[in-house]
Amino acid sequence: MARRSTKNLHVPLDPLLHERLVAQAQRVSAPVTTVARQAIEAWTAEQERRVQHEAIQVYAEAMAGSGADLDEALEDAAARECMDATS
Repeated sequence: MARRSTKNLHVPLDPLLHERLVAQAQRVSAPVTTVARQAIEAWTAEQERRVQHEAIQVYAEAMAGSGADLDEALEDAAARECMDATS
């Protein structure tokens, strides 16, 4: 398997944040760098999800009621299906 190259990042931390990070790493028996990397990955993924959600929301609001809105036949079929399921 090919080895992936990595990049290093120097991140100055407030002493209290550093202590909290070290404590969490000790709690899960993992290196501090691993815990920091996981935290950065989780934060980055959340930001990407937030941006995507906002873009979808803006698009949906802009397209509401337009020809790009929900297909009427599909909407009617879904409504009938829901009504049949509840009766």
